Amino acid sequence: MLDYAFIGTDTEKILRRLTGNAFYSKIKIYCYKLRPHTKEDGLLQALGVQHFIYAVDEKQTKQPHEKVKSLSKILEGAVTKSLVDPSY
Repeated sequence: MLDYAFIGTDTEKILRRLTGNAFYSKIKIYCYKLRPHTKEDGLLQALGVQHFIYAVDEKQTKQPHEKVKSLSKILEGAVTKSLVDPSY
């Protein structure tokens, strides 16, 4: 999971390194952003981001404890899959 606000201008470079490296080619990339932006999101998707999580949507739809649950489910699924998947 990438935090777009934290990484900022280095996001493109990091995504290019992740998608260009065969070892990391099978991981799913999630990007946390404050709000949607058409041009930025299109570029990030082209660079390999599969799913966006927007802070604006989270504030409107979920309570604070539900945010932690949804994030833990995403991370738990990724860790469980990597432990079960023999390709790693």
